[in-house]
Amino acid sequence: MSNIFIGWGGNEKLAQKLEKKFKDNGHNIVMGGGAPNQMFVGNQIIEQMKSCDKAILLVENYKGSGFSTNLMYEWGYLVGYRRMKRIHAFLIDKPKSDLPSDLDGVWAEELTRKKIGADDEEKSDDDLAEEVYNLFVNNLNKELPVNYFKIIDDWQYISRDLESDKDCYNRVLL
Repeated sequence: MSNIFIGWGGNEKLAQKLEKKFKDNGHNIVMGGGAPNQMFVGNQIIEQMKSCDKAILLVENYKGSGFSTNLMYEWGYLVGYRRMKRIHAFLIDKPKSDLPSDLDGVWAEELTRKKIGADDEEKSDDDLAEEVYNLFVNNLNKELPVNYFKIIDDWQYISRDLESDKDCYNRVLL
């Protein structure tokens, strides 16, 4: 079974609910952050990300200023360390068009906290965690759009990547 990293920015309560949901269903979860066990929490989070082969990122407004800079750093690190197919971002009340252009083509799902048909009612963290869990499980093998010209242009990088992360392209392990 794979290890799944949960990254969050300002919505720790939702991340904890999601962690519980995954653990209750037999998944191995590493939730980003926690009590520092090293001098710098950044090193701890990097080790947490390295220990996982899939990642879930809960992307929400952070303190009214847009995206959490820490979460964006983690996202960038994961994109460099893992294949995009293994990183699942859930944009909560954020459109994909708000993402930086460097993240174009990533696996991202738009969610809303608003209940359908209710103008002022919001989903509970439990309801949102259930929605994220179901979308993640149902879309594990979702294919990202492929730009074949980019593959041809980046053939040396891709060849090296295939050698170093062979399981990334093995559907049996997903």
